[in-house]
Amino acid sequence: MLRVPRSRTPQDERGFTLVEVLVAIVIAGIVGGLTVGVVARSAEQERSTTSHVTTLNEGKTALERMTRDIRAADPVLEAEPDEVAVVVRDGSSVRWRRWHASDGVLTVEEQRFDPGDAPEEWDDAPTESTTTQTLLRSLDDPEPFSYRNAAGDDLDADEDVAQDVRAVRVDLVLESSEGRRVSLHDDITVRNAQGGE
Repeated sequence: MLRVPRSRTPQDERGFTLVEVLVAIVIAGIVGGLTVGVVARSAEQERSTTSHVTTLNEGKTALERMTRDIRAADPVLEAEPDEVAVVVRDGSSVRWRRWHASDGVLTVEEQRFDPGDAPEEWDDAPTESTTTQTLLRSLDDPEPFSYRNAAGDDLDADEDVAQDVRAVRVDLVLESSEGRRVSLHDDITVRNAQGGE
């Protein structure tokens, strides 16, 4: 019988030892863990930034709407630390608008009238055909409005000062869903009331 000689495997062609495999698994686990951590932190930072930018954009949009309407107010009907009500006439329509801050929410109520149907004496809370819209849900300051008269003096909004208002300061302090704060403000001159006292 013929014997086939056994060939010996050269040292370089042997497989990995168990220790080498375990070391490779541990190193791969460490690198994978670090990679997952970096990706998770990046995703969290992106969420935080997106939330901050969304809150900022919502605040800017609300502030622009308030600025436009308060600037065109004719007259200012109500001036309180947590609300301001105005009448805006634009030729083709008359609008009653009330901006109100309560429980972290900023809402605007609106009622439109035809110019000939606008009431002689304005009620500060019309109800017929009034629409309400929520603009902000992250308001951190319950009293965002303050007022000045024509001389630039601050008005005590706890008194009936609506007829003396010549400027409204709006301070919106907002908190994003990630807990970051955004502050926006504007000093709005009531254009239609500038000349009178």
